[in-house]
Amino acid sequence: RCGPGGLAVARRLAREADVILENYRPGVMARFGLDYQSVIKDNPSVVYLSVTGFGQNGPNANLPATDSVMQAYSGLMTATRDSAGMPMRAGLRGIDISTGLYAFQAVSAALYRKAMRGKGAYIETSLMEAIGAFQAPKMIEYALEGRDTQPLGVPVGTFEAKDGYINI
Repeated sequence: RCGPGGLAVARRLAREADVILENYRPGVMARFGLDYQSVIKDNPSVVYLSVTGFGQNGPNANLPATDSVMQAYSGLMTATRDSAGMPMRAGLRGIDISTGLYAFQAVSAALYRKAMRGKGAYIETSLMEAIGAFQAPKMIEYALEGRDTQPLGVPVGTFEAKDGYINI
């Protein structure tokens, strides 16, 4: 929790910041007067990035989201199922990382615009958007081929060899 002194410091920093990044559920920053609409009153050229789990609006907007939750919700765990068909969590934080990379790209472009034209930007993204973009080719495959999509080449896969495994 942030006391009144900490909130005053955060608001001062927001008035001077080139970039503000926030990663809360919708409405949290507004309660502190640190949402985009509040910040641009004193800092109209700020680049403001808002990351949520499921987006700013919609039926899931206020639900908590983590990489693991999004792996299950997005169907990624089905794409990484084991040989028996059991959905499995990927052993890395791919959704968090891809969201960060998409955000970095958007903020970089907005900073270039700010340098060239003096204009700030409001950027919003979500974990769901990032994993949706990441899985787009697989979603298209599923829509066209159904549940049992075919490999893009043969042989493709991981095979046991005498001294370990080989991936082709």
